[in-house]
Amino acid sequence: MRSWIASTLNQVTLDQHEWNALSSRCDTNSVFQTYQWAESWWKIFGGQYQPLFVAVSDGSGIAGIAPLIVEKGLSGESVIRILGDGRADYCDLLVPTGEWRVMRVVFDTLFSLKEWDVIELNNIPALSQTVEMVRSICDCLGYHVLIRNQFVCPVLLIQGYEESAGKILSKPSLLRRQNYFRRTGRLVCRNLTSITEIEPYLDGFFGQHIARWHHSKFPSLFIDERNQALYRDLAVNLSEKGWLLF
Repeated sequence: MRSWIASTLNQVTLDQHEWNALSSRCDTNSVFQTYQWAESWWKIFGGQYQPLFVAVSDGSGIAGIAPLIVEKGLSGESVIRILGDGRADYCDLLVPTGEWRVMRVVFDTLFSLKEWDVIELNNIPALSQTVEMVRSICDCLGYHVLIRNQFVCPVLLIQGYEESAGKILSKPSLLRRQNYFRRTGRLVCRNLTSITEIEPYLDGFFGQHIARWHHSKFPSLFIDERNQALYRDLAVNLSEKGWLLF
């Protein structure tokens, strides 16, 4: 196997279909691992960071990608993070399930570099093998690893549990809000999937979110106009793939 460092998405030499096919073979296969997400994020925020995309080839094609960036920490140290950290719910390296050799090549490549002081991989789901792979590799090479749980993320399983899920829709707290709107006017729910339908509602969506969190200790991310720009670009990229529901 061989590896190289790419400074742009194009230099990884995968088109969007190949990138997403690789992502589908990984434990964390969410929208945040897709080419569309990476492209939109890099378009808006890429200028703030040093790119560090590690690509691994097994001779027949790209076997794995570590889409990483380098930024300065609070004390001036150089920190390696996963692309999208801080704006993606789930982060991970694009290493297919069980491919320990690929992960080892990724970290051998990183450890051969001198441009960083700390590697900080946040928001990796507990079910991903990445955590165990990284810990095992670092133990072998003598690097210290600190692992901590960040968030508890409840999951609602619908398939096979339709009756239980249906009861949630009938909760009095939800019905009370629906009935309020029905008393004051006509309540209509529509699923919008195309950018031409969605775009006119984005300003209102951002405004509602900002107002909703205005008096809390967690202000809306849309106060930052760059986040608005990210979601506008995502609306285009994701709707083109048929992935967006508004």
